[in-house]
Amino acid sequence: IQLLNLLSGKYGGKIYPIHPREETVLGFKAYRSARELPEPADLAILTLPPSAVPEVLKDLGERGVKRAIIISGGFKEVGENGKRLEKQIVEIAKKYGIRFLGPNCIGVIHPSFDFNPTMYPYTHQPGAVGMASQSGTYVTQVLPFLAKSQIGLSKAFSVGNGADLDLVD
Repeated sequence: IQLLNLLSGKYGGKIYPIHPREETVLGFKAYRSARELPEPADLAILTLPPSAVPEVLKDLGERGVKRAIIISGGFKEVGENGKRLEKQIVEIAKKYGIRFLGPNCIGVIHPSFDFNPTMYPYTHQPGAVGMASQSGTYVTQVLPFLAKSQIGLSKAFSVGNGADLDLVD
């Protein structure tokens, strides 16, 4: 869904899907791992099982990626095992100099740049109102109100667990 929303907004940047088995994803050449990317991506968006996040984040770091959005849930919000997993991804990110939103977030919507790699299909006009929230659910509940009121959005994001970047950042 995140890639579909990115494409429906006519995002003009390069897209490098990573998939362990598929040759293509929505018409784009897929790469088996981040190590195979033709260049370091500006931003990695992780939507995969939480147990796979550490290895993928390490691969991204080794490829030189410095920014990520970890949409995947299943970390400190689910208990002790999740806390350990979240601590592990924070350590990996620090080792490779990766800054990230999440885990357990919806990510970022930036209508002026046709950038929406979230699960929410925001199709309304850009504007002056920005939103920052811990909760992705809160963001997605406010967006229809803004659209109905014909109030444009400059950008919106959620930080989820805020394991690296938080609302202050």
